[in-house]
Amino acid sequence: MKLRHDQAILVLTLALTLLGLGMVFSASHELARTRYDDAFFFLRRQLIRAVIGVVLLLVASNIDYRVWRRWARLGLLLAVVGLTVVFAFNAVRGARGWVRIMGATLQPVEFARLALVAFLASEIARRGDAMQSFRAGFAPLAVAVGIVLALVLKQPDFGSAMALSLVAFTLFYVGGARWRHLLGSGAVLLGGAILLALGRPHVRTRILGYLQPGAHAASDAYQSLQSVLSIGSGGPLGRGLGRGFASYGYVPDPHTDFIFAVMGEELGFVGCAVVLVLFLLLVGRAVRVARGLEDPFGRLLAVGIGMSLFWYAALNLLVATRLFPVTGLPLPLVSYGGSSLVSQLFALGVLRNLARAAEPPPKRAGRWPIADPAVLEPAL
Repeated sequence: MKLRHDQAILVLTLALTLLGLGMVFSASHELARTRYDDAFFFLRRQLIRAVIGVVLLLVASNIDYRVWRRWARLGLLLAVVGLTVVFAFNAVRGARGWVRIMGATLQPVEFARLALVAFLASEIARRGDAMQSFRAGFAPLAVAVGIVLALVLKQPDFGSAMALSLVAFTLFYVGGARWRHLLGSGAVLLGGAILLALGRPHVRTRILGYLQPGAHAASDAYQSLQSVLSIGSGGPLGRGLGRGFASYGYVPDPHTDFIFAVMGEELGFVGCAVVLVLFLLLVGRAVRVARGLEDPFGRLLAVGIGMSLFWYAALNLLVATRLFPVTGLPLPLVSYGGSSLVSQLFALGVLRNLARAAEPPPKRAGRWPIADPAVLEPAL
């Protein structure tokens, strides 16, 4: 049975979400029992967020995607406000990226991602061929992206800033921006990132821990080294769900950024391969949806949602396998975290609506031949 694009997106999304719930419990049950005397503490919270996210996914699936074009500028403005409000709250582990509203903790950067995608898709589609012009097309949008990145870096959240930069560059490229404009702005961002890294002790130590793991094995390189050991110890089929050592303190906070380490140890190479295939299939569906749309805004929005999922997942997996310095990004749909899960599910709901526009529903044959217009035509 061949699934339509929107059906396949729903199946793949729910599969990753359910897998994430299982892995969150497996990775956090010991920590939850020790810290809160309740092994289900983190699972219960993640399950509530998953339900909220799935409801938003179903709602967004039934909202015409063109609505988001009309609200794109306001959405970006609200995102900037959210990224600014975080500085009024206390820092958590040295970063100010969270807002507390009515007892709930939100991370505005997760919602700013979708707002930035919708804004860039709208503005690039409106400019069209003018995107090849630096002054009329590329520069104004680059400034808008720069403002968002500056606020994210100020928190500081280098991982999210890097992921947002990659998503923006992808949309600029698909939207027709010139290579020299992309390379020039990329060089500016890279230079700024190096200067900021040199001025931020925790970022500098993370980079040193990546480049010199032996000298920092007990400090800044500990988490990533333990992650690689956990993944490698899983072998082809893993130790079995709930039987790994990573969740017993060998990998700090294994249910968040390093949940892939738990997955590698407990599900093995086969389990990790299945997760990678699910992500690739979901991103592939987003690309196919984009190709099936004639509306430039719809194409860019589908690409932005799909590539946002790709870049966030790719950076998380690179960190978990020590191919990149620690960034603090969650694995989409899988890691523990309400803002990430809810925003990703909402975005995939928007993608489902785009899929319906790209692939009209098949014609349904009537129960009786007389219900078929082709049968009635000769008699008319």
